[in-house]
Amino acid sequence: MGCFNVKMDIGGRQDDRRIVADALVDTGAFFSSAPASALRGLGVSPIMSRNFRFGDGRIRRMNIGRTWLRVDGHEANTLIMFNEEGASFILGALALDEMLLGIDPVEERLFPLEIFNM
Repeated sequence: MGCFNVKMDIGGRQDDRRIVADALVDTGAFFSSAPASALRGLGVSPIMSRNFRFGDGRIRRMNIGRTWLRVDGHEANTLIMFNEEGASFILGALALDEMLLGIDPVEERLFPLEIFNM
């Protein structure tokens, strides 16, 4: 379920092959995703393919790669799905979890999760 948009930095950690895109925060999507051409342009290669059932019932085989994502100073080297051309950039639940970011849909913002040792 899409909530709001954030600026997401995608690409290499040390090199200049990075882009900044408006991404929809979507906790209903496990993987983050980007148009395949954008990922290929960044040098991201597929490392696996999986079948996904979409909301309209279609099942499609999608490629998945790994790259760095950054949002609000938080970053993760995470899995990302190669989406069709023209598709929106999506920041999914896995990347949010790996960056230790929670969502506040009312204030339309991300916030750092506090981790406590008990």
